[in-house]
Amino acid sequence: VTETPFEDVRIERQDWPKLKATTPFGQLPVLEITDDDGQVRSFAQSDAMLRYVARRFDKTGTLYPQDPDKLLEVEEACFLADDALRELLPLLSIKQGKHENLGHPADWKEKDEVMNALVSKFVSTEFPKIMVHLVAKLEKTGGFVCSSDHM
Repeated sequence: VTETPFEDVRIERQDWPKLKATTPFGQLPVLEITDDDGQVRSFAQSDAMLRYVARRFDKTGTLYPQDPDKLLEVEEACFLADDALRELLPLLSIKQGKHENLGHPADWKEKDEVMNALVSKFVSTEFPKIMVHLVAKLEKTGGFVCSSDHM
């Protein structure tokens, strides 16, 4: 959006175990910033990165506005997206084989059946509830949540 050059480095799944310990909090994504003096700083946490990049590189001040009323509009949409992700987290854990973290046995025989039921429930009930609100917001603003076109 801001046309700021950046390098998008993708990690191959098989390389992740070796790289994990070198990342902040053992997580991806990572934002690396090279300061003017050449020092490289690494940061994790997607939401923090989004806010930093919007504030640092958006010269219009509309991606992450200073005005509290305009900021509320942007934050509301961001947290609506968080709600959708929160609903998906159990599905992602099961899909990644981390079902034991959710209290299921390692040899959970009903895993596929439960996964299919959870996906079906998400697609038929949770996702539409969230999308109704997001679509209404986008229709109100002409398709933008944060831009000078509607603020």
